Amino acid sequence: MNILLVDDQQSVVDGLINNLNFNKIGIEKVFSAASARQARKIMETRQIDILLCDIEMPEENGLSLNQWVVENYPSTVRILLTSHAEFSYAQQSIKLGCFDYIIQPAPYDEIEESLKKAVLKIQRESSINTFYDYGKLYLFNELENLDRIIYNLYSSHQSNVTEAVLYLNKVGYPLQQDSQIQLIMVDIYPFHKQDAGYLSNHSIKKSLINALHESKLPEDVYTLITLNRYKMFVIMLFSNTDMLNRITEDFYRKFYLKISADISEQTACYVGRRSAFAALHDEAVYIHSFVDDNVMEKAELFFCEQEAGDELPLKLTHQIDRWEKMLRAGYKNIVMSEILKYIDLTADSGTANFRNLCILHQSLTQIFFRYLYESNLEIESVFTEEYGYSEYMDAFKSVSALKKAVSFMTKAMEGAPKQLPGENDIEIAKTYIITNINKNITVKEVADQIHRSPEYFTKLFKKATGMNVKDYITRKKHEIAIDLLKNSSLPVSMVALEIGYTNFSHFTQIFKSIEGITPTAYRQKNTNS
Repeated sequence: MNILLVDDQQSVVDGLINNLNFNKIGIEKVFSAASARQARKIMETRQIDILLCDIEMPEENGLSLNQWVVENYPSTVRILLTSHAEFSYAQQSIKLGCFDYIIQPAPYDEIEESLKKAVLKIQRESSINTFYDYGKLYLFNELENLDRIIYNLYSSHQSNVTEAVLYLNKVGYPLQQDSQIQLIMVDIYPFHKQDAGYLSNHSIKKSLINALHESKLPEDVYTLITLNRYKMFVIMLFSNTDMLNRITEDFYRKFYLKISADISEQTACYVGRRSAFAALHDEAVYIHSFVDDNVMEKAELFFCEQEAGDELPLKLTHQIDRWEKMLRAGYKNIVMSEILKYIDLTADSGTANFRNLCILHQSLTQIFFRYLYESNLEIESVFTEEYGYSEYMDAFKSVSALKKAVSFMTKAMEGAPKQLPGENDIEIAKTYIITNINKNITVKEVADQIHRSPEYFTKLFKKATGMNVKDYITRKKHEIAIDLLKNSSLPVSMVALEIGYTNFSHFTQIFKSIEGITPTAYRQKNTNS
């Protein structure tokens, strides 16, 4: 932000330059002029955000200069200085729409305070214009690009964060490393589950912004909203003052009641801790741990400070061994009934949290997939359009989803033979690759699963499949990417993350080498939207 000081007395200009802390105020460059004529030349060649101008000057006075600025640079905030407290001057300054009118000699802290208010005015107007520009971007289907800019703030890669901050600073958001931030995560279940005919991403964002303002969000608090990879809305409140500390629990309760009424009663809202922006990534991980623990999908307002859940009610290892033996003996319906009862017991005992459901899901997946491979059934052939691989792999996120997964998998195994051949190293490797497809899998990691050296395993795998291990991993990632691009509304950048590509450019390059077009072009070509 730049300021132009105009006064025919050099001592006044020097005093302002030497005694005002422009950097603290948020002003980067200071220009000066001794006359209106010099000021015009500077404004014609420089971006001037604030004009601090004397009224009494030879040749042309400050009021005349202000009139010219109004006509040619209406966005410039103008403050007048005068040594004469004349009513006519004050009256003319009001007509010209001047931001402030200061009588000299004025204390430097008074002038500094006026400049601080001028900077805040410019930042607020810039934010309003930014929202307007964002609206135009929405109209031209650019939501995905905008989301990625804000989404990159949460990246663990500092280069992505720096790039996003620079962009946001340019469009009027004064985000800094020491800005105070607070996250609010909003999970709207009908939207999350993609219920047919539900509100659009853009409509929900507008309702969230409206709810924040109606709940009386302080003026010095800025808002950035994005949709994360789990289809939840993440609101980042930030301020360069202490205004976040003045927000009470009553504000969050009003906000939650408003979005419940305007968007959906089936909404969970999680309020995180206050911290510095530099800790944003850690705060996002922290608050998401509480989202994950809401496996009963309660629609409530949560303040993220509760203790972690208890252990599982029964020894799981013993149960898994028993269920696997029963599967091998052909008692699939009994196994399904027992597992569903075990999940209900976990929920009733209050130990159904994210950690415990993850452990249970992983354990069940091992016995289900091992059974299918030993039965010579390809994993891909088990899943359908109505219930796909991705939905099964995400089933640890709620009690209802896990019960649905168990019912599906036990029924899918009905056609498998009772007599099972021995375990196959290659099939175990394939299982590991599929269940870890969202990671950057290495050949060594896969070889470790069957206790072989990477060199020996590579030869074994090539002989059995006719493909290199790396090529097989790439192919599987590509197949899932194709499915997500065709059948989901996830932004392309999030599709890349889902299959283990943290570098979006690398994902695009690999995809284009296989399909001949970019992922975005592929989605446009293969969807009706």
